[in-house]
Amino acid sequence: MLFPTALVFAGLVTYALAGPHARLKHPKNRTKQPTEFIEILSSFSSSDESKFNPVSVAPKTNIFISLSNDEAASVISFLHKQTELNLTAAADAGPWDNAIEVVDLVQPNKTDALHYLDHNGPIPARYALARIAFGATEEPYVQDFIVGPLPISNASTYESLDWATTSGSAKIRNYNADERLINQWNLNVTATVADIVLDLLNGTATGSKDDDFDIWGIDPLWMEEIDGEQRVILWNTYWHYPSGKNAIFDAETLLPQGLFFKSDITGRDPSKWKVLGWLYGDIFYSTTEEFRKAWRSPHFVKYKLNLPGDWIGTDQTGEPFPGDDIAPPVAVQPNGQRFSVDEEQRYVEWMDFSFYITFTRDTGLRLFDIKYKGQRIIYELGLQEAVAHYAGNDPVQSGTAYMDTFYGFGPYAFELVPGYDCPTYSQFLNGTFHASEVSKTHRNNICLFESDPGYLMQRHSSSSYLALTKNIVFTLRSVSSIGNYDYIFDYVFALDGSIETIVRASGYIQSAYYAKNNHYGKSHG
Repeated sequence: MLFPTALVFAGLVTYALAGPHARLKHPKNRTKQPTEFIEILSSFSSSDESKFNPVSVAPKTNIFISLSNDEAASVISFLHKQTELNLTAAADAGPWDNAIEVVDLVQPNKTDALHYLDHNGPIPARYALARIAFGATEEPYVQDFIVGPLPISNASTYESLDWATTSGSAKIRNYNADERLINQWNLNVTATVADIVLDLLNGTATGSKDDDFDIWGIDPLWMEEIDGEQRVILWNTYWHYPSGKNAIFDAETLLPQGLFFKSDITGRDPSKWKVLGWLYGDIFYSTTEEFRKAWRSPHFVKYKLNLPGDWIGTDQTGEPFPGDDIAPPVAVQPNGQRFSVDEEQRYVEWMDFSFYITFTRDTGLRLFDIKYKGQRIIYELGLQEAVAHYAGNDPVQSGTAYMDTFYGFGPYAFELVPGYDCPTYSQFLNGTFHASEVSKTHRNNICLFESDPGYLMQRHSSSSYLALTKNIVFTLRSVSSIGNYDYIFDYVFALDGSIETIVRASGYIQSAYYAKNNHYGKSHG
């Protein structure tokens, strides 16, 4: 029952609603209630409140929980003993080495998990996922392996995690294994047109600490057929670094400069890479020589610079709102916490809900075995992928489709700020992930709290009663700041048994340079 949040006034509004009403002209016969009768169903001040225990005990071991530091370390040690993998310690690995990138948990087979959870079957064996980058080859690739069972013993083995993919292979070609060489290539190309860059953009990009520009472009790389052969294509542009008093702001993605170049970076030998053209002012020049010739011509059009200024900052600007210096309303938890947590097992109970929590490097916060009134309603709830697909009339914007689990939501889920990210009375949990052979824990990067969403669950009034039910929800929140974006994830549970997943985006956009794209995004009738 919802007594703690239900409020019923019987007969309180008899006279207020006694007048004509389209739907109450011929009310059903009912027993007339005395106008002085008021019933309040509430136990906010119940003497039993002190008996509530905010610490729960999970009914079962959390079979979905993340690998412990010891488990991750044992998997890494085991793999290094497999000489055929030819692994180099991640801290010492270069682009031509094989190295472990990620260690995580392979979730148990669902059939085995349900047999354990529902029928007291044996606890499923734990297995680890190991993602290895194989760079010691002309065609580098990344491959996922399943390792186990855990704990590591003489019975433990490893094999490719092919069955977990729709393609039937856990091996993916890595065309960006030589990131350092690509960065150097960008600087070398820029050096050949340093005078043009200085003239058009009023700055330099040489790789030094006092450079004005960063150089980067599409993600992922393009595959393009040239002369009947598939080639790896990179489009780059120049981004102005935030400078002056605004240098602290992470606003580089707001500062594209409108000059682009196209490269063929097929293979791992930079001496065979080629510049395939330049783009400026929506005009494509197929060679550097052609671009230079156009630049020297008297009719060459130069465009306005996109320079940093106060507008890129996130500090408060302009006149404060009236009363803005007065403390705003705050939420409180007057009688203590009304949900319980088993921190060791990452198990949560709130009202009629219960569930387990896990945390992964790729997708961050995930929930398992969500039950309502003791009945499972969701087996697994969590992010699968976040794709930021850009568009525009320039090749960098139109060629960008970030798949952010590549970067990982776990490593960029940092500590939350009480009173801002979450209410001050929230309970906080830590998140641990294992990447590049290092286990890291980010403190207080998950928060749990109750709150009033600001609207009633239900209300109804008639000539003889007024009924209202206060709407309280329970939220798990985590925030991942991946590059220019801040993803705010909420898993919201309501008293009526509903669950809402919310993803809010904040941070900075990745913008396009404004030149000859006036009609982009406009409709023409």
